[in-house]
Amino acid sequence: MTKVSVIMPVYNSGEYLNRAIESILSQSLKEFELILVDDGSTDGSSKRCDEYARKDGRVVVIHQKNKGICAARNAALKVAKGKYIAFSDHDDEYSPKQLEDNYNRIEVSGVDIIKFGSKAIQSYQKRIFRNDIRAFNNEIVTNEQIKKRFWELWRIYAFECVWDSLFRKSFLDQHHIEFNLFFKTGSEDYDFLWHCLGNGASFEFNSSVYYNHYIRLGFSTSAKFHEYTIKTILDRPQILFDYLIDWMPILKENRLEYSYFWLQMVLGSLCHTVAHPACDMSMTQKVKVISDLKESSFFYDWIMDVKLRDLIKLSSLRYGVLLWLYKCGFYKLCIRLYQIQYKKHMK
Repeated sequence: MTKVSVIMPVYNSGEYLNRAIESILSQSLKEFELILVDDGSTDGSSKRCDEYARKDGRVVVIHQKNKGICAARNAALKVAKGKYIAFSDHDDEYSPKQLEDNYNRIEVSGVDIIKFGSKAIQSYQKRIFRNDIRAFNNEIVTNEQIKKRFWELWRIYAFECVWDSLFRKSFLDQHHIEFNLFFKTGSEDYDFLWHCLGNGASFEFNSSVYYNHYIRLGFSTSAKFHEYTIKTILDRPQILFDYLIDWMPILKENRLEYSYFWLQMVLGSLCHTVAHPACDMSMTQKVKVISDLKESSFFYDWIMDVKLRDLIKLSSLRYGVLLWLYKCGFYKLCIRLYQIQYKKHMK
């Protein structure tokens, strides 16, 4: 019996691939398969995937032309044999008991998805400048309970990533849940999880920390600038909330929480994108993109009336400053705020 299918898209993974694969093959749980989807690598990663398959019968390799992470994960979902699905990025690491501990828990609780703690390790040229632990309280929550506690759970990253989870495969199959090919430069995990929420998923949260997620500026796809990212950010709220359309009256009741969502997922994300050193737009073009957000979907005038003190207490000083600058029409300074952050981390 294959208890878990671990899905890892691989694209020009370089020096990080071996460590990522070894961390999975050395799991205390042995009844799993590792599906490596070589997404058109050109740096020798394809060959390394095949070498692992020859050495370990649990490794399955799919080779395909470069189609992106969503298509790669979907290809693996179609052939996965495990009772549960797990994910890994090609430059991250599993802790030794990650699969065993969470498999045992979800077997007992019977939920659709179990989430566990992770570390977000940010670095530039091998210099680590941030190491955040993302952990949950031990609890089991129904879909109806999630609806009432959505913003609370969203703020602790419960619906952001798929690699800190085990998914019941029968649930995904029953509701035809896969990755949305629209998302080419990030946000595909949000979409996948919100799709699960909209189909009634129940969750268990495990307080223990297992997964090491590395954000390497200059290597990670999410750290690069893509023009398509702007379109993704602008369209993301509509796509995500389509899954939770019946939840919207409840979600909009808490204007402070919703405003924080908009600041982080829309305004902040867009400033982060156009401030990237690789963005070759003129400052005039960047400012227009930012200022036009007031006409975009899911922006509400009452966001500008949120008390800055309450917002800072809920989130951080940065988002309080960002909202104040935006309210005052200082769009260029909104962008400068993120350019300063890039310069600080890439010295």
